[in-house]
Amino acid sequence: MFRRMEFAAAYVTYEELHAERIRQVLQGAGVPCRLRSMRVAGYGGLNVGPLGEIRVLVPLPYVAKAKRLIAQATADGVLWPCGAPVEAE
Repeated sequence: MFRRMEFAAAYVTYEELHAERIRQVLQGAGVPCRLRSMRVAGYGGLNVGPLGEIRVLVPLPYVAKAKRLIAQATADGVLWPCGAPVEAE
């Protein structure tokens, strides 16, 4: 039987290019990843607060690994510090 995989946000940014680069880093390391933009179509200038977020989603078992990879890539200069990891709820 097909089992639905639950995803959780590992990182939040407001920059589309940054989100795409994070996706590349994670997928390159074998971490399944997808992006979810919270932006509302037609409001191009609205990119702050919850309605401007771009969430980096990974399956629940990969959240800790994704955060480590993002932190390491930022420390190595592969990613720039532009956003924040999502703290456990």
